[in-house]
Amino acid sequence: MLDDLRETLRYWRVVHLLGFSTLRSRYARSRFGQAWITISNALFILVVGFIWSKIWKMPVAEYLPYVGIGYVMFLLLSQSLSESCSVLVLDARVYSNESRPFLLSVFALVYKNLIIFLHNLPLIIAFSLWSGGLNGLTFAYPAYWLMTILFLVSAGYGFALLCARFRDFTQIVALVMQTAFLLTPVVWQMDFVPADFRDAVILFNPFAAFIEMLRGPLLGVAVSPLVLLSASLWTFGSFALAWMIHNWLRREIIFWI
Repeated sequence: MLDDLRETLRYWRVVHLLGFSTLRSRYARSRFGQAWITISNALFILVVGFIWSKIWKMPVAEYLPYVGIGYVMFLLLSQSLSESCSVLVLDARVYSNESRPFLLSVFALVYKNLIIFLHNLPLIIAFSLWSGGLNGLTFAYPAYWLMTILFLVSAGYGFALLCARFRDFTQIVALVMQTAFLLTPVVWQMDFVPADFRDAVILFNPFAAFIEMLRGPLLGVAVSPLVLLSASLWTFGSFALAWMIHNWLRREIIFWI
């Protein structure tokens, strides 16, 4: 798998072309183009933030940045993992005539979703300034993002290989992603969970761990050691699992896509 990783980095231009062309075709002949990403997410966040702040009886100035940043982070995580299930089939033309590492498609997918995330960056900056939390950023924050990207690539690669071999696995992943939104502190806060279950939410839900790790510093909240431990374990575990799946399926994948 390390050889495939080195080979993928050598094909970085192909990664860029695959990721950027997919995004460009999505908004071809659109007047506003990728601005629709920011517009649609901003509208959703504003509606959810104002309505649920009344339901939870929380100040809008406190709740809206929490929901806004959490939702954008969740989109990055969930879309990267969900779309990885079909990425090899969609990119089959890339591998039909030349032997290339399948990691190319997963890197391109994560790259594309990072570009989409950058379109939402103005929302994150606005919410962070509103909450006054940018002072919570530390030198370790880029390392948090590096860990997140490694998790998305390794978990996405494992999903891509499994879904190419076992097509029903795609439906399982879709079901898990739908459920994960309800079980992840996006529209609700960890304080709402009974104290006895908070550690379990962080340890057994990777979305909760990574969102808390990325959102906390932007809101001026320190990242707890438990969150860092959980994110590290999920990153290492996904990489180890992807390695095993790669050694198991990599020679036959070309026949299934």
